[in-house]
Amino acid sequence: MTLRRSEELTAIDKAFRQTYHSELLPQLKRMEFVRIILFFIFTVWSLGTIAYAGLALWACLNSPDTTLLHYLSVAAIVCSIFVAYRLLEFVLNLILKKKMLNSILKPFKTFKANKIFDIPSSQLKESKIVEKHVFKINPERIEGVYKGVEIKFNTALLFDIERRYSAGKSRTKISNVFSGYIVEMDMNKQFSGHTILESCLYHTDESFFDFLKDDYYEMNEVELEDPEFKKHFTQIKSTDQVEARYLLTPTVMEKLKELDMTLGRLLMLSDLRLSFLDKKILLVMKVRNVNNLLRLCVLNKPLYKQDKEICMFKDTLLEILEIVDELELDEKVGTY
Repeated sequence: MTLRRSEELTAIDKAFRQTYHSELLPQLKRMEFVRIILFFIFTVWSLGTIAYAGLALWACLNSPDTTLLHYLSVAAIVCSIFVAYRLLEFVLNLILKKKMLNSILKPFKTFKANKIFDIPSSQLKESKIVEKHVFKINPERIEGVYKGVEIKFNTALLFDIERRYSAGKSRTKISNVFSGYIVEMDMNKQFSGHTILESCLYHTDESFFDFLKDDYYEMNEVELEDPEFKKHFTQIKSTDQVEARYLLTPTVMEKLKELDMTLGRLLMLSDLRLSFLDKKILLVMKVRNVNNLLRLCVLNKPLYKQDKEICMFKDTLLEILEIVDELELDEKVGTY
């Protein structure tokens, strides 16, 4: 986020490099056989699929009864190669995270993978910055304390169920409405209202808030004097105008603009949302590509040569911790 990190984060970064060479690299070398097995399965599947697709295409070209559906079937067979690759890569990442996640988190000291804790759906709904959903999956749950600030970090996949009735029949559709990161941080400022922000980083379509506009009847648009801030955060609403301006000081707005650009680039986000409620900040970061959601490795490259992917994982967590420094969340401030 900034060119110069705090001493604490610099120490974590240095400790991570040492841990990588002393612990992570030997583990990656031992786990390489798993990647080789999965890549062999993918290779056999691909060759068999290509051969079958070739025969099917030859049959289509030499049959007078061939229709467009037949050609689409051949295309679907070929597409299954891509699906198989993604599935096997996902399996490889699951195995690595199960074996190595706590080793990766070791330099972060108090931070541990925790399968028990969760940010409840009721809390997400109350924040008003998360899509309506019926159920969610949290592949990673990490929690810890940095400078006295408790942090909960989730990767999240949210799903909604839509039921439609047509001609006396019921159809159920399950949709993935959100893929990304959800981070909860304590804030030592006292405030009683609710302020929310949205940054549309890489899309220009209708705002996320516009889809849930009925939920914001108690909130009003916040008037701020910084026109550049409005270019980053296109939606700023609050139940208390005075309190919102107390929270969004000129210094905080400058740092949020940096946060918007840095996280958007590093994590390849489509949008960034923030909620200030009950002495907590909730950050919701929607990714453009679910395949990059805290990925540790790729399938087609030896594990011991994938330091870039693992360092990206580390950099993501460092950027989250840097928010504490940038927004001075560890400083105790009274009510406005």
